Amino acid sequence: MVKHIVLWNIIEGLDKEETILNLRKKLTALVGQVPTLRKLEIGANYNDKPSGHDVCLYTEFDDAAGLAAYIVHPLHKEVGLYVKRVVCDRADSDYVI
Repeated sequence: MVKHIVLWNIIEGLDKEETILNLRKKLTALVGQVPTLRKLEIGANYNDKPSGHDVCLYTEFDDAAGLAAYIVHPLHKEVGLYVKRVVCDRADSDYVI
């Protein structure tokens, strides 16, 4: 199993709560639409640590090929266009269990 985690910060000046709700709506819509996506969770950070990010996305795939297929899937790419408009930085990590 491959786990893919992404952290984002929302662009200053945008309504953070509304933006996170939109991200949640768009990303959770991919479940059942992208065949290789097994699980998806998205949450807003509640701590105020300087190292924290505003949003965390957690996804699971059967294998690296499943993650690769998700990355290039047209519906994921469409959501990515929105993400690029509302986030100012990103961190990610992928690992196998």
